[in-house]
Amino acid sequence: MTLRLGVACVLVTYVVGCRDVLGIDNPVAVDAGASTDASDGPSVSSGAVHQVVVGSVDTCAVFGDGRAKCWGQGVGALGVRGCFSDFQRGASLPYLDFGADIRVKQIVSGLNHLCALTVDGKVKCWGTNDSGQLGLGDDVTRGCAKMGDALPFVNLGGTVDSLAAGSKHTCALLTDGNVKCWGGNSSGQLGLGHTQDVGKQSQDMGSALPAVSLGQKIVKEIVASEDYTCVRLVSGQAKCWGAGGPYLGAGDSRARGALADDMGDALTPVAPGFEVVSIAPACATDAEGHGKCWGLVWGLGGNPFIGDENGEISKMSFFDFGKEGRITKFARYSNDICAIHEQALRCWGSNANGQLGNGSTVGYGDDKTELLNGIVPVDLGAGRFATDVAVGPSHACAILDNGTLKCWGSNEFGELGLSGGRRGDEPGEMGDALPTVELF
Repeated sequence: MTLRLGVACVLVTYVVGCRDVLGIDNPVAVDAGASTDASDGPSVSSGAVHQVVVGSVDTCAVFGDGRAKCWGQGVGALGVRGCFSDFQRGASLPYLDFGADIRVKQIVSGLNHLCALTVDGKVKCWGTNDSGQLGLGDDVTRGCAKMGDALPFVNLGGTVDSLAAGSKHTCALLTDGNVKCWGGNSSGQLGLGHTQDVGKQSQDMGSALPAVSLGQKIVKEIVASEDYTCVRLVSGQAKCWGAGGPYLGAGDSRARGALADDMGDALTPVAPGFEVVSIAPACATDAEGHGKCWGLVWGLGGNPFIGDENGEISKMSFFDFGKEGRITKFARYSNDICAIHEQALRCWGSNANGQLGNGSTVGYGDDKTELLNGIVPVDLGAGRFATDVAVGPSHACAILDNGTLKCWGSNEFGELGLSGGRRGDEPGEMGDALPTVELF
């Protein structure tokens, strides 16, 4: 779930959606734990985890061979192949069914829906669809028996390079450099100059769905949060729209995207003080691997909001953790941020479920004495380091240098792919003591 402003999924509210998507009378959690039968699993190289996706109470992995698996409890989002009647682990955990001979290269997770990008630039979405976030011209929930060839492709009028998902909206960066967004739009997060949901009517999609106006700029990268969206332009600028506040980095607290004159050249770019070469929601890096984040940024002391006053972001210091080196990845959910700095994974923010992986449930960075250079790297085991990381509202996962996966934080629904309770909230639970997720 690529970042929201701290709004968690309320499980009771979505239990009916869970039953609809999984197609069972009593929703169950799915645990991707160990299995002794890996006869139908891919080879080590093809089975290496290519991407990890962290949702509210579920996790997905995309493998090097273009197949994918999800585990945990979907609460209206999972909608995987088959309807689970028991915990399924390892090789018995089925691959997602997208249809005959379809392979994927990316999955994104909203609050209660998921979308997958195929290797040939097509999109399929499943899960809750009350705001049209599946982009299928109706508000019908998809999943379980409605997967596979029965799940339609989203009609976007072109091929897609990458996807992003907020709570109830989805965006696609097309190969021509344009962006199209659909789904919930209460804060203008679709960037279409109004606040009506898009995607519940067949006439909403395809060539009728307009590209987001960004001043005739080509988009190179797109990310999304709960109710805002950000892009990196070919010019090296970053622009954000949707819910107001410092997360847009526009120097004020006004929402953007709900009015026609919010967008295009009128959309204020983020001013970090450097040319942006990579973005995450409300975070960016430059060509030298220096990074900054804005919004509610713990780690600077006193829970400061950065970005709702002119010049704030450009004046703030780079995150260097007191050491030389490059930041190669930011991942974020609300005020929880993880950064891969050289080969060290450092996480800070709130920590109610041990999602920072520091052996406690105490938040880090809300005190003026807790500086960024005091963050101890997450222990992933002897000789192991993270090549990618994803952060959700209550758990986090990292892809390791050997292509395996480790997850920590809340495990109420088996979202860590491990048996037992949460991990990372007590001393001695990380490092070599934290098992890798057994997926085959």
